[in-house]
Amino acid sequence: MENILTGYILASIAISIALFFIVTRYGVQHYNKLNAAGFVFGSLVLGLSCLGIGMPIDYVFNYFTIGFVLFVAIVLLIFSRFAAYILAFAIFTTLFLLLLINFLPSSVTENSQFVGISSLILALIGIFLSRKYIIKVAVGLWAGFYACMVLYDILVLIMLEKIPDLYIALMQPENATLFAEAYYLLNIIMIIFCVYFQLAMHEKVFGKKIESS
Repeated sequence: MENILTGYILASIAISIALFFIVTRYGVQHYNKLNAAGFVFGSLVLGLSCLGIGMPIDYVFNYFTIGFVLFVAIVLLIFSRFAAYILAFAIFTTLFLLLLINFLPSSVTENSQFVGISSLILALIGIFLSRKYIIKVAVGLWAGFYACMVLYDILVLIMLEKIPDLYIALMQPENATLFAEAYYLLNIIMIIFCVYFQLAMHEKVFGKKIESS
């Protein structure tokens, strides 16, 4: 059983690494197609990672999840620029939420309504400031997602050797907290770098590119 779980994780890592380089290199130039494909393969990566920690396959891959993924991919293909704003807003909200939870005093974070509203406001500000570069930002966020999935899967592989029933173990508050703190901090750093790379470093590394309409 452990070999099967490891296989799922290794498959997820391989797909994530390949998609990371493809999205980083060609994401802006072929944004429409890669945005839709990125969601499909991103869902596959998430599914393999879930299988790797012991979730039943019927929960992960079924008619509903497959149909939903294909439907969203078609929407992303047709409304790619609008989807870029939605993606950026969702990721910005999550990032600011994690930053506030991890760096504000516990006396402040206990007020969940304040933290939630603050995260939404900061996300809207981030969208407004980056509106001229929204495609590059969205591509950076996709690249960051795949980088984060590689990190997650590596951590799972490490823990898989020590904790037989990893899925149940991660549900324990003390394990989940320890795992999440290190993971989320590294996630934030990698996502910020991936967005920065698209905005400031891509042309220096790969040369001039043409943004998709």
